[in-house]
Amino acid sequence: MVKNQLSQYSATESGLGFLYQFEVAFLTLLKNPGNEISIETIDDVVVEKNDKILEIIQSKHHVSEKGSLHNTSQDIWKTLNIWLDGFNEIKKNNPFVKRILLTTDESKTTQAAYFLQQDEQVRNPKKAMDILENIAKTSDALKNKKIYKKFLRFNPELKKELFESIYVFDGSLKIQDARNKIMNEIAKRGRKEFEKQFFERVWGLWINMVTDILATKSKSTISYDEFHSHIQDIRDEFNRESLPIDFIYKDPTQKQIKTYMDKIFVQQLNWIMATEPIIELAIVDYWKAYQQRSKWIKDELLFDKELIQYEKRLVDAWKKQFEMKKWELGTSKENSKKIEKGREILNWVNSTTSLCIRDRCTEPYVTQGSYHMLANRKKIGWHVDFEKKLKSIIRHATETPA
Repeated sequence: MVKNQLSQYSATESGLGFLYQFEVAFLTLLKNPGNEISIETIDDVVVEKNDKILEIIQSKHHVSEKGSLHNTSQDIWKTLNIWLDGFNEIKKNNPFVKRILLTTDESKTTQAAYFLQQDEQVRNPKKAMDILENIAKTSDALKNKKIYKKFLRFNPELKKELFESIYVFDGSLKIQDARNKIMNEIAKRGRKEFEKQFFERVWGLWINMVTDILATKSKSTISYDEFHSHIQDIRDEFNRESLPIDFIYKDPTQKQIKTYMDKIFVQQLNWIMATEPIIELAIVDYWKAYQQRSKWIKDELLFDKELIQYEKRLVDAWKKQFEMKKWELGTSKENSKKIEKGREILNWVNSTTSLCIRDRCTEPYVTQGSYHMLANRKKIGWHVDFEKKLKSIIRHATETPA
């Protein structure tokens, strides 16, 4: 039981530490205009500019209310171990790099970490080094034994350089406080009436960007300019002429797609002999439009009246196309001709760019998916005889015994 409790505690601490790292990276990037950051490369967070390393950051988050950066603390010695190993390589890149230990724990006036603060009135890197050298020589803490030996063998002059580059930011914000600070920073960049929705989208973007560089390794850094540009794009979506788009890179699963195969809008596509790929694409558009419209309504960015007006515009535009195709068909009763005209109407829907829900909200899946939603509600169709076919389905359903 005790082992399970300790394991759960360790997992919680580790998970929160990883989330905290994301938050530290976010706040670090915001205060470094023109620079780039990387995560989980040579350190937890690295600040760079033109491939030159400016800062490396170790972030340490602790669940306990108050901890201490005592002289045998693993926060101190594990961090030193990483920095000792990477010292020579980083020195080649930039001999004046700043090394930061950012931790929620606090140092006391007798501890080495206290003398590595940024405050020049207390800062004394040599004193911190001397304290830790004495610990390495005299401590019997087995967990740090290997690091102690490495530390004592390290070149004295280089060790002095190392300590002069170290800054300890103790008593740092805990994870929820850091999140609140992030919310405030994001709020400054958006409109107050959309504060919550704006935060959700900016933070979601950040998580996606960080996850992408960690998972794919296709790109190792996130630049301030790139991220700031994305924030501006999101902010621009929150106005009377636009709406935020949330589902461009989200698709239903194949299992979800199969659940739509009996829908009326799919039946309508079958009446014009749509291929399986065409039907699947239509289902994706339907799913995205449904999810997007629901989210806009939930977030109070779109209201029923505007949606009703938008759907009326869609139906009016469709009706012109539909009547034109019926006119072109003339008196022909050939089903192949009717199918051809139905496909032309569907092609028009998939290529039209003028029927946007708002002037600057131009994402195609909104329009195309909304048309399939209307087809599902029997408001529109593709085959020129779709109304007769729908009545036939209803009549057949009522006549079929239960």
